[in-house]
Amino acid sequence: VEYKDGWYWQMALDPGVVEIQTKPSTAKELRALKERMQRDIFGTAAKTGLVKSATEPRPGLVPFRQVGGGHIHIGNDTAFGNDAKLFRNFLVDYSNHAGLALGALGDDQINAKALASLSAEQRAGFAKAIQEFDDGKITTIEELSAAIEKYSYADPHRSAKYNAVSVKRANDSKMAAHEKTTEIRALRAQRNPDEFLRQAELLVPRINRLKTLTEPIPYINQAAKDLSERDLVSHFNSYIKGAGLDPDNYKSLLPTDLRRIYETGDFSPKPLLAFSPAPHPTPSLACKAQVESLLHSVVK
Repeated sequence: VEYKDGWYWQMALDPGVVEIQTKPSTAKELRALKERMQRDIFGTAAKTGLVKSATEPRPGLVPFRQVGGGHIHIGNDTAFGNDAKLFRNFLVDYSNHAGLALGALGDDQINAKALASLSAEQRAGFAKAIQEFDDGKITTIEELSAAIEKYSYADPHRSAKYNAVSVKRANDSKMAAHEKTTEIRALRAQRNPDEFLRQAELLVPRINRLKTLTEPIPYINQAAKDLSERDLVSHFNSYIKGAGLDPDNYKSLLPTDLRRIYETGDFSPKPLLAFSPAPHPTPSLACKAQVESLLHSVVK
């Protein structure tokens, strides 16, 4: 579906889901398209009447919280430019806030496995890739993403794509610079434009704050089994506050059990990372969004 102003979205079928992909856009551009996305994508899908079953009686293509996901591609060229250190810090910063991919913003350990859920050897492989960058053995975004896939994501039983942060497109030699992305996969399927916009807009100021750092962020090697629900909420709070945003405006993204912990304040509010007070200007952050809805009652 293409509009006169050049913006477009397309629908495709992926195993078990209908997938909506949008034109790569800045977060600011997407905010201006909120009403259009509600009317033509979410609103139309909800009226289709294609999904109706005993377990999910609601009619319409409504995203299921348990299955499917909303994936956001960050344009490496627009978000990071040639700053491989910024790219490195973004990956480490996201991984240190393991709770985001373990339940706070998403929890798909099949298609978007959190780094903390990988084996000890794989987590050590991630640390090895980061150390090689810090030692100057590798110097570019392409080299670092390739090292992460080689040392950490390599698995004979699953594609390197199916991780909370996929860097598969970051080192694809067949792609032009403007096509290379870092894909945040550990996001629940967006139920409306507001959820999608909050997810996309969260990434922009977080990257801005990371630009203020002069030193590399130490990687915190965490295992999922050692993190409590309170830790997940602490990571959520830290990531959003560190971006200069109010976590209260994002709490609706939390599942019910974690939202209850957040609202009662039964977690540590201490941030994992301290920033200087003045963030850099907002970059032109290119995102490709995918909204996925389960269709098991239709597709067998």
